[in-house]
Amino acid sequence: MYHICLNANEGYIKFAAVLITSIITNTHKKEPTKPQKSRLGGGKYCFHILTDNISKPTKDKLQILQNELSLIFPCEIRIHYVDISIFDSEGMPQWARQGTNKLAYCRILLAQFLPQDLDICLYLDVDMLTLSDISELFEMDLGSTFAGVVLDPTIATEPFKAIRPHTKDFKYPNPYAYFNSGCMLINLKEWRKQNIQQQCMDFLNTYATRFRDQDILNAIIGDNTTKLEPKWNFIIYFMMIANHNARLKTPAQNICKFSIDTYQASLANIKIIHYCCCPKPWASAYSVLDFDFKPFVESYFREQWWKMADKTPAFAQELQELKSKIADTDFISYAKALSQSLQTLNDRITNIKSALFAPHKFIYQKIKNKFGFK
Repeated sequence: MYHICLNANEGYIKFAAVLITSIITNTHKKEPTKPQKSRLGGGKYCFHILTDNISKPTKDKLQILQNELSLIFPCEIRIHYVDISIFDSEGMPQWARQGTNKLAYCRILLAQFLPQDLDICLYLDVDMLTLSDISELFEMDLGSTFAGVVLDPTIATEPFKAIRPHTKDFKYPNPYAYFNSGCMLINLKEWRKQNIQQQCMDFLNTYATRFRDQDILNAIIGDNTTKLEPKWNFIIYFMMIANHNARLKTPAQNICKFSIDTYQASLANIKIIHYCCCPKPWASAYSVLDFDFKPFVESYFREQWWKMADKTPAFAQELQELKSKIADTDFISYAKALSQSLQTLNDRITNIKSALFAPHKFIYQKIKNKFGFK
């Protein structure tokens, strides 16, 4: 059995349903080619949803989702309730203290909700979509490492301020090894043995972090992870950087932290797309603009998400209604984003002018007066 953990509350369950549907519909109806049955239990998916609140109607929809998807490939959906107040801490970023944001910390606790004899599980963020069969990922040998992860674009150079007295600030020993916690193949045996959950909670109560649980997990397990190819957590931002380099005709040996060859190989064989650092598929594509004032999205992958949403049992109608609402607000969203982008551009121009002209203000003023320009 392949165990997959997700975080989702009432408002995000429909997005989790799209991800679950993509996993099932892309799974081949055969056993893995490698002899993993003894370790994983064979061909069935078990989805664990960690949540603080789900209504009865939504639970009923999840039951329908499970029943209909099981006709395609055997699956089960289990709901686990978490008291998210345990994450209240001075170390939590102010923006992360709302219920929806606090829910992201639940992945720290996932081991306590899973069968104690389970050795491997996969954690996925709900802003993801699988494009092919991912069961092969469970066949990976993690050795004694805590998790299989994909490197994040972030280079974590800034230290975290200690909030406990007589404690030094924390700084990552290897800022370039910072990974994205949206996809983690977790070695539960080692996770439990080293009590990673408690170590993470201690860190949360000791340091002021910026990127929620991701900072914490990097601090605790970052030095002992197996690095996966980016195809397993292909962040949209990777493409944005590659496209920007192409636009500027800038030769590059790397895209973020990956070689060009690694990036291109993953681009040609994406397993899991991650709608990170860009508007989510369920938000207006016009809410964030690129350098050319166009939507900061890859339309193909956005369309793939909505195609899967149309096929998601029990939630398709609700998602289509959301899509219509988004379309109605696209113009307003674009106007706001364009205004913000132009203001940012104007601020940059002002700063450049100040930097260039301030040291030569007297000369600049004489030239300005002589030629009469403003």
